[in-house]
Amino acid sequence: MRVIFRSKRLCQAYEEVNRAIRLWGSDVAGKYIQRVEAIYAAQNFDEIKRLQAFKAHQLKGRRVGEWALALTKRWRLIVTPSDDGETVTIKEVTKHYGG
Repeated sequence: MRVIFRSKRLCQAYEEVNRAIRLWGSDVAGKYIQRVEAIYAAQNFDEIKRLQAFKAHQLKGRRVGEWALALTKRWRLIVTPSDDGETVTIKEVTKHYGG
């Protein structure tokens, strides 16, 4: 699948593990890199949605069209799949519920 990073920072965090660790800590950084690699390896977004460990769910309200993928207990990877499901935009890494 094709992956687009919304920002240079997100791309660099994927390419340089030390940068990701500085941003989010080692647990979140490791899961972030794993999730992005899984997205690259998938044929389409439907494969990602079926992976139980990702706990993929659509967001609502002003975030309609975006999906959250679990990284750790409180951290989520926010992505937007294309209409055909063959491209995913990595939008942000965020703490779930701000907690």
